[in-house]
Amino acid sequence: IAVLSNLAIVSAELNKSEQAEKYLKQGLKLYPSHEASLYNLVNVYYREKNYNEAYLYLLRGNTQIKHKDHNDYKQVLEELINQ
Repeated sequence: IAVLSNLAIVSAELNKSEQAEKYLKQGLKLYPSHEASLYNLVNVYYREKNYNEAYLYLLRGNTQIKHKDHNDYKQVLEELINQ
């Protein structure tokens, strides 16, 4: 899972969001509650302005994600979705 997560991060940094999404989803098939993969997938969707998907994965990982910005991220996504 670490290899897939790292490949996803590199892909996202190279603006290859579709490839990053593919790697992250492969990793989540192996380990559905992997914090980093869930959070990175939220970031990929957020960058692509796919706020609904970002929000769904943020909620899916709600008990797993322990990121310092989690609550703010959730609030921002809720505001973007409700515009």
